[in-house]
Amino acid sequence: MTELGLYVTFTEHDAPFDVLSRTIGKPHEGFDIRVADDQGKVAAVGEQGELQARGDWLLAGYFRDPRGHGGSLYSRWLVPHR
Repeated sequence: MTELGLYVTFTEHDAPFDVLSRTIGKPHEGFDIRVADDQGKVAAVGEQGELQARGDWLLAGYFRDPRGHGGSLYSRWLVPHR
C-alpha cells in the first residue's frame, strides 16, 4: 500500500523459508500493526480480522479529497475498507 510509504514490516535477511512462509514479519521502527475485528477492536489471538497499521510515514491525506483521507483513517489507523 502506497499510503504507508516504502515498508511497514520486515523479516531478518537470513530467516529460513519456514519462517518466511508463515509471517509478515515484525513492525518496522515507527509503525504499529494490529489485527482488528469488524468493530475496529483488537482481535483475539487466533481470531480473523483486518490488518491495520499506523505510524510516522502514514499518509497525511488524499489529493482533492474533501475529507482529507478517503475514509481510510480511523483514529490514525489505516483502515483500507472504510
